[in-house]
Amino acid sequence: MKRWLLYVVITVLVLVAGVYVLKSFEEKAAYESFLSEQLANDLSWLSYYLVINQQMYEEIGANQAIAPGQLEQLSEQNSFIAGTAQSYLQLGMNLKADLPEIGKNGIVNNASQIGFYKIFEEVRRLRTLHG
Repeated sequence: MKRWLLYVVITVLVLVAGVYVLKSFEEKAAYESFLSEQLANDLSWLSYYLVINQQMYEEIGANQAIAPGQLEQLSEQNSFIAGTAQSYLQLGMNLKADLPEIGKNGIVNNASQIGFYKIFEEVRRLRTLHG
């Protein structure tokens, strides 16, 4: 009788462990799918903003002036670039990923400098011109 009870307990423990492992695998797969979809969406926007920003920088350089609409758009887009890069860098650090050196500070710093410093300098210049 005791032997039979031991087999039942072992069988139940194996079933519980199997269900736990299966559930963990399903959760991991769902999370991975979510992150992959989010990453694809963010990369799409990043690529789009980089192309649009480059076109605007070329236009600003050619005209030697920046329009208020361009100023706002560049600020928003560079804020998105910096924020998205920072979010993924933080995720990488949380997951203990081996990040390249440029990823640790270059992307976020460059987007922040472009997005904020140059735009604020231009705003200051425009305010000085228009009193």
